[in-house]
Amino acid sequence: MSERLPPECVALAAELRSLRERTGLSLAALADRTTASKSSWHRYLGGTKLPPRDVVVELCALAGEPPGRAVALWELAETARSGRDTPPRPFPRAVPREDSGEHPAGPGTPGGGEDSATGPRSGARADDPGAVDRAGSASPATGGDAGPPAPGPSGVRETDRGSPARPRRPRWALVVPGLIAYTALVTTLALLPPGGGPDADAGPTPAGCVGPGCTGKDPESQGCTLPAHEPSTVASHRFPTGARMEIRWSRGCEAAWARIWLGSIGDRVEIRSPEEGTQEATIRDRWDAEGYIYTPMVGGAAGNVEACLRTPDSPDPRCFAP
Repeated sequence: MSERLPPECVALAAELRSLRERTGLSLAALADRTTASKSSWHRYLGGTKLPPRDVVVELCALAGEPPGRAVALWELAETARSGRDTPPRPFPRAVPREDSGEHPAGPGTPGGGEDSATGPRSGARADDPGAVDRAGSASPATGGDAGPPAPGPSGVRETDRGSPARPRRPRWALVVPGLIAYTALVTTLALLPPGGGPDADAGPTPAGCVGPGCTGKDPESQGCTLPAHEPSTVASHRFPTGARMEIRWSRGCEAAWARIWLGSIGDRVEIRSPEEGTQEATIRDRWDAEGYIYTPMVGGAAGNVEACLRTPDSPDPRCFAP
């Protein structure tokens, strides 16, 4: 049976998927540019495993977003996971107080009461010497002397016990501090603007290349997928196999690339330009097939490119253009 995820982990996974979408990276590309493997990213994005904090910060850097919001979500998810995985600590066993009337039955005390011939009468406190003296003076059968108190089950006399046991702390006193800390963290997160943080006012990252200088280069590593450089989809196509392809073009980089998802292992995607030639990428494993992959870029205007799909069962490419 699948494990039910805490809502904090679900929220973190959704944020990670959103950040990953902004990067335009496949799982393999994420693994190449971060300290996590492709299979680990698959679990992180699915919410089945909590990523390390440093990996969350790395993804934010790739997406060009300040890490404040994602790290706050990670802290909530980490707290929820830790609280669920740690078994609750048992409460200490309560020790009966001398004045509670809860002492076990002892010699000469049928029924466990304190009205025996050797103990104080009902209503008298064992730690009140005056009450013991008064009880003794009112008992002619004992000659006015009640004698020493009877030993308890542990062999310690009532007058040797010292002060009464401290009452245990109420359960709400253990829960309230945690609720206060959790509420403070949620409030801080709510006050953060989307993408907010100390670096929110920093200028956009400049493009790493422009035009023909982008040919053969990775669009993510050159910053062409960042919103500041206005990436957009200029054409898309759905093939009979179910595969979907898009031609992406960045105004700031003046370059295009193709990406595919819902493809099959062995599918090859190409982006072509009369001036800059052809760039391609291949779906090599199920991680690529379950995510999406993209080609290196070709420089030039969006209207001068076309994208093609080659499948293992067909030698002829199927192409489309803006």
